[in-house]
Parts: sequence; C-alpha cells; structure tokens
Amino acid sequence: MALVVGGASFLLFAAAAHKLLLAGAIEPALRESWNHANSQMLLSGQWPMFVMINLLHLIPGCGPSSMVVITITATALAQGLLARDLIQRGWSPGLAASGILVTSANPVIVIIATSGAPMIFYTIVVGLLILAIDRVEAIADTRALILLGVGVAAMFVLWPNAIYWVAPTLIVLPLAFREMNSISAAVALFTIALLPGFIVVSSMILSGAMFGRPPAEAIAVWNAILHGAAPQEVLHSAWLASFGGQFAAAFVALALMCATIAPRSWLIIWRLGLNRREQTQPATALAALLLPPISGALATYFWHLDAPIVVVACSLAAVASWTATASLRHGERAAWVLLSLAGTSFGWAAPLLWQDSGLAHLRHILLT
Repeated sequence: MALVVGGASFLLFAAAAHKLLLAGAIEPALRESWNHANSQMLLSGQWPMFVMINLLHLIPGCGPSSMVVITITATALAQGLLARDLIQRGWSPGLAASGILVTSANPVIVIIATSGAPMIFYTIVVGLLILAIDRVEAIADTRALILLGVGVAAMFVLWPNAIYWVAPTLIVLPLAFREMNSISAAVALFTIALLPGFIVVSSMILSGAMFGRPPAEAIAVWNAILHGAAPQEVLHSAWLASFGGQFAAAFVALALMCATIAPRSWLIIWRLGLNRREQTQPATALAALLLPPISGALATYFWHLDAPIVVVACSLAAVASWTATASLRHGERAAWVLLSLAGTSFGWAAPLLWQDSGLAHLRHILLT
C-alpha cells in the first residue's frame, strides 16, 4: 500500500509538473538557478540547491527540469512512508491511503513538489523533528537525542530560516524533559540535542571563508532582506508588502491559513482537550500545532519570508508526523481524512495563499 500511495502521488505530481512546464511557468526560475550554479550567493543558506544543481551538471543530458524530478520523487516518497507508518499503527489501508492521497492533491503539496526548489526538504526535516520530539518526550533514549540533534543540524544546512524554527523549539523542548528529577541531567540532554546544530552553523561560516567569503560578509547576506535576494523579488512579494516587519498580524494570518488549508491541526486541539496522554505529554502536540505559524511569523518580522506557502507545508508535515505518533481512535481517523479533504478543497480558493501573483498564475494553470 505504501508503494501504491507513493506511486499514485508521483503520477499526480508528474502530471501537474508537466502542465506547468508546458506553460513555461517554472522553467525560467529553474533555468536561472541552473545557469548560475557556481554563484556564491547560492552558498548563503542555499546549500541544497547548490549541491543538487552541481551534481546534476555532472550527469549527461540533465537540465533544469531534472530538479523537478528530484522534488517530485522526494515528495512521493514521503507520502508513501507516511502511509506505511499509519498502517503499522493499525490504520486500515483504505483509510490511510485515502487521507494521504487527498493531501497529495492539496495545492501547497502540489506546488512544493513541482517547484524544483528545496522547500520539500525543509518540510521533510520538520516532520523528522516532530518525530524526534515525540521520542524524546516518550523515552528520552540515546537514539531519540541523536535524531533530534541530527534533525536540527540538517535544518541549519537546508534552510536559511532554520533559526526561526529552532528558537521556538527551545521553549517547547523543556516540556519533554519535565519529568526528570535532575535539573543537571535535563540541561545535559538539552545541550546534547542542540549542540550538533551549532557545530554545523560554525562549520558553514568557516567553509564560506574557505571560498573567499569572510564570516562578516556571510552574516551580512543572511541579515539582508530575503537573505540578499534581488530587489525585484522583494518588491513583488505581496506577503511582505502586507505583513513584513509585523509579528502579531503575520502570526494570526499564518495560524488561520494553517487552520484552514491544513485543518488536521484541529485534531491536536481536540486531543489536548480530551485525551489524558496528550495532556500529560503535550510537547509533541504543541510543537506540531504552534511551531509552524510562530516560525513563519518570526521570519516575516525579520523580512525573511516572501510567501506563506512553506509555512503551511511545514504545518502539514508537522501534523502528519504527530498523527504517526498518536493513537487515534477510529472516529478520529475518519475525521483526519475528512479534514484533509476539507483542507484540500479550501486550499485551492484560500485568498491569502494566492495573493502572490506568481502563485496565482500557477493556480490558474493547474485549474484550467
């Protein structure tokens, strides 16, 4: 069933990508990145794109569209693995497959899968971090701490805005250690879990210096609006024009989008209110519910988020990982599927999501 779900998702994403490529909607942006594979600007927080393009350059016959094949495959693989995990937790194959395939048709998932950009890798790592927080909260063994540390390190490598996810995690994570009797043990575990991420950041700054970029320059590029993106890209961002530099308004807008386009998060609120296990071990549920909109609002406040789509994608991934750790009853599983259907239906019409002219153009192509 995991192979069926992954294969069906792959075909759906491939059909959407074929339509977008024929319409010339994503080729120009991909070609610009492809033709500037050695640009040092790509090193400023865009290591996955830099590595992926340069590896593809070594393969004869590859072109810009090859990046789309990679993101489609990664997204379909993630959907198949989620199906496997749900079935292993007692879900019926039909219920698990229907909920995941409906999610595959969610506009946010379709767009990040066909973008050829590293957004899908951000969301996969977000899902792994939620799983790691659950393992730390449940048993706090060595493997759980290693998974959490590797996840934080991977996020710093993959995502320029990783700090906006890691910083709120520092607030949620102590909830996972609250049953420890020794404060020193909790602090030690806390440090071990986050240390790999800080080592990675230091290594990235030093490696940038090896390429002739002093640390001060790398930090200055990271601090720049949209991490030094072209001025026209900043000017064309309807999201930044409406919410740039604002935290509270951006948080409310992102929370509303997550609650409507990714409405499975309502199950978390339901479980926190009625389920004793969620009440006694709330770290995973709170992380999946709150970290996506908080991280997006922080990035918006510092002018480092040009569109909300990646935040909604992270919310979908975070809630999916929470679902794979929660013991949902049959009625809750059915509600999960229905909420997935509602989110996909609403997502194609959500006004805030499509206020960006580029995203609106993609929507028009996919729906016509």
